[in-house]
Amino acid sequence: MKKDGKYLIVGQGLAGTLLGLTLDLAGVDFEIIDNPGLSACSRISAGVFNPVVFKRYTTSWRALEVFPHAFRFYRHIEKLLGIRIFYEIPLHKILSTHREQEQWKVAASMNLSGVLNPDLFEFPFGPEQKSTCFGEVLSTGRVDVAFLLRHCLEKWNEEGRVSVGTFDFEALKKEENGWSYKEKMFIGVLFCEGKEISRNPFFSWVKMKPARGEVLVIKSKALPDDRIFHSGISIIPSGSGQFLVGSTYGWDNLSDIPDPEKINWLKEELKKKIGNEFSVVEERAGVRPSVIDRRPVLGQHPVMAGLWVMNGMGTRGVILGPWLAEKLKGALLGGEKIEEEISVGRFFQPISQHR
Repeated sequence: MKKDGKYLIVGQGLAGTLLGLTLDLAGVDFEIIDNPGLSACSRISAGVFNPVVFKRYTTSWRALEVFPHAFRFYRHIEKLLGIRIFYEIPLHKILSTHREQEQWKVAASMNLSGVLNPDLFEFPFGPEQKSTCFGEVLSTGRVDVAFLLRHCLEKWNEEGRVSVGTFDFEALKKEENGWSYKEKMFIGVLFCEGKEISRNPFFSWVKMKPARGEVLVIKSKALPDDRIFHSGISIIPSGSGQFLVGSTYGWDNLSDIPDPEKINWLKEELKKKIGNEFSVVEERAGVRPSVIDRRPVLGQHPVMAGLWVMNGMGTRGVILGPWLAEKLKGALLGGEKIEEEISVGRFFQPISQHR
């Protein structure tokens, strides 16, 4: 069911962009406001999709449900926008020991059957080109998040939907038929702010646990550009002979400035894999909007009707994002219930009243 009126999306990172695209597909009108200087996380994202948690040899949360939806979504968006953003690339995990190889075979024959290729293979790798054993994860690759964000920003800007600047909470007023913001009326406001949710007076009670991550952009002739490598770090081809190398985790310093110690760690780990056969093009950092219980947050404010949130996608935003945006669209337009596990209401306590 289509609702008359317009929504305001706050934030044009990955969450805000995927939500905007989902609403666009449903014929729902919206405007979007963003301050690109507040967070670099989406713009530096490697965009890797991988259904496996290697530490436990299990699939990631809801992977078998959300992966098919994400694949359909990105392929449709590519056709609709006439761009290329979705790359299916095999992920090869280095299996250095006999124990790791046996773990892989067991997982491939049992709980990860159909997700891991049960056949191991070897090829020369590393600075000495030693024969190295690899396992292959199926249905992996990357989304060019930075290009998707730039393209949508340009498209929506041409359509007159974009405002650049910091959202002014004092200018947001509750009206009889929705919310007004700087003399414009909206039937709802959709907050997709990433780590900036902590500054949002309506949703600051959401229990976030943001984590900074560093990424290297490198050039190297020692690496093939048709596969992703994983072994402690990930090495991801990004086109034009460049690769993304990451990533780190840090919970103390939540700035977008790379930590020299973490950057040096990435460089040393990379040297173990390919020696000195690379040059660093750029050092990047961003803060992932993770939630304390490692589940996204979605839905309407329990008290302030018309204020909505989509956040907490963490490291798997490219796969979770399209599914979450569809869930939010169903709630907005059809009144569909958002399940408790991902509902923003799970963090709300009545004593926390906002405005």
